[in-house]
Amino acid sequence: MGRPQVAPGRDPESLTTTTYTSTKGGGAVNQDSRQYSRSWSLIMDSCCSWSAFWRTRSRTLQSSLLVSISSCHDRTQLRRCGGGSSPKWKKLYSGRFQFKNADELEVFTSSSRTLSRPTHPATPQPCSYQSMSTALPKWRLNSPLMQNYIAGVVLALTPGIFTALGALGSGGGRASSTHLASIVNSSLYAVFTFSGWGAGVMLNLIGPRWTLTIGGVGYPLYVAAFWYFDATGHQWFPILSGIILGFSAGLLWSTSAYLGLAYSTESERGKYIAIQGVITGIGAILSSALAFGLTARTTTGDGVPTSVYVAFLSLMCCGSAIAALFIISPVDVVRDDGTKIAVFATRERTTLVQEVTGVLSMLTDWKLMLLVPVMFATELPIGIQSSLNAYVFTLRARTLLGVLYALAQIPGLLVFVPILDNKTLARRTRGLFALGVLGLLTLGSYCGELAWMAGKRLARGGPGPAYDWTQGAPFAGFAMLYMMFGALYVTYSMVCMWLLSALTNSPPKLARYVGLFKGTVSAGMSVCFGLDSALLPFRKELAYSFTLQAAGLLIMAFLCVREVKDTRYFTEDDVIVPIEYVRRADAMDAGIAQNTAHDDTNEKVPGAVL
Repeated sequence: MGRPQVAPGRDPESLTTTTYTSTKGGGAVNQDSRQYSRSWSLIMDSCCSWSAFWRTRSRTLQSSLLVSISSCHDRTQLRRCGGGSSPKWKKLYSGRFQFKNADELEVFTSSSRTLSRPTHPATPQPCSYQSMSTALPKWRLNSPLMQNYIAGVVLALTPGIFTALGALGSGGGRASSTHLASIVNSSLYAVFTFSGWGAGVMLNLIGPRWTLTIGGVGYPLYVAAFWYFDATGHQWFPILSGIILGFSAGLLWSTSAYLGLAYSTESERGKYIAIQGVITGIGAILSSALAFGLTARTTTGDGVPTSVYVAFLSLMCCGSAIAALFIISPVDVVRDDGTKIAVFATRERTTLVQEVTGVLSMLTDWKLMLLVPVMFATELPIGIQSSLNAYVFTLRARTLLGVLYALAQIPGLLVFVPILDNKTLARRTRGLFALGVLGLLTLGSYCGELAWMAGKRLARGGPGPAYDWTQGAPFAGFAMLYMMFGALYVTYSMVCMWLLSALTNSPPKLARYVGLFKGTVSAGMSVCFGLDSALLPFRKELAYSFTLQAAGLLIMAFLCVREVKDTRYFTEDDVIVPIEYVRRADAMDAGIAQNTAHDDTNEKVPGAVL
């Protein structure tokens, strides 16, 4: 459902704001009890008419609201009820209610006293509110959580399987095809960079349903290309598929991140990110287990069997179909408390020029520019781990490592959820705590792998040692480290996305932010695979990756201390504040007012001890 329709020539803002004036002795607006009764009747009539209209539009979105206007004792409570440049009532109810025409909207806003600044601020008229709503069904298509689950399923069927294929080494090909896989991945991530940077524009123009659908198309094509290469040895198809996948992956990853950040509240960001990561990890585990089952008896370093390609290709084709069928417009998404997530501009008012200008405006935001090196380093370990796995181990050992790599991602994500979403700690404290845990994981992973490499001859110009799981210590030690890097891969990205979302709650801004994030991540991956295709020594590649990720941790810590606030709600006009945060703000305002009144009383009492 879109925004309320407005009659021609009328300003939409004028329909949702009414000036409220009063005098101490009786008031110009509320002169007697009869006018108050008429206002109350208008409120009840509006609510009843809306309830009937809502039931005809959607049976799953039945809700009721009772609004009472009683007494406001000071300017703080008046601002809390809506006075100021960003009226809280206007945000709350413009998302909760949809109106047939401008007259209905005007009647409702007049009756419910959506306030602007008082004409006489020294003597504000009393005003407060109460709201009650029936709980909406938890498992419904337009729930933010359900949309996040669907995005996770799409990721599991596309990048999840792609991760499993990469864990086999060499894009799923033979060990001798490592060089081709590095070239393909380098071109893939180069295109991914520009696709990610422009994904925010596409998201705001055509919506997440179509960007997620288009984003899933490139993955089955990539699998088919390496299947073709494994059968014929021709390189043109894998290279072409890498370019196409780079374009589609930028849309897919940016859209999924957008759904996780824009649809969640500030206290749920970690959970939403983890849900997508866990479902993606489950997809990678199942596909890796499938590959492992089909290759367990293969002791050579041959390429992946045809049966693996057929299974992966079939599953990947389902991803785009699910996105097209079940992802809905952000305008129709409703939280469990009955509020929507934001007031969205209509498609007619969203132009390409505006979106491109919005993307370019990020270049002037020093916070985002400072995060660019962090984004660049987020997924750097993938390049060296994939090549090292393909060079050192046999095919069946690689498939087992792929299962372990995906399996380690799930507990890694779940450990960070109670840290990032802990409501008993300030948001800044949560961020610093998470960065501390992430720093320990980063240091342990890199130092451990460097120690594992010591004493081993890993000359990339010749054949690898082809370790198998039957060889004990070499495999067991690397398997543990490989699992640690699997956890690092998802948690480093998780913390960076959480920090990025702490800068804004506006969905259009988040669309551009996640596009910048995913595009810059792929730029780092492109450089990483480019260095890997040049056969850089493994130790130098590892040192390069560690240096950038360690620097990224320091940058995130600085921004967390300086820029992370307890909440960004009530600061952005297009964001509809969840009722939980409205009540929390009301409780804080009531406490401040009570303390102020208590202090004023003590000042008037002779001999009062302060």
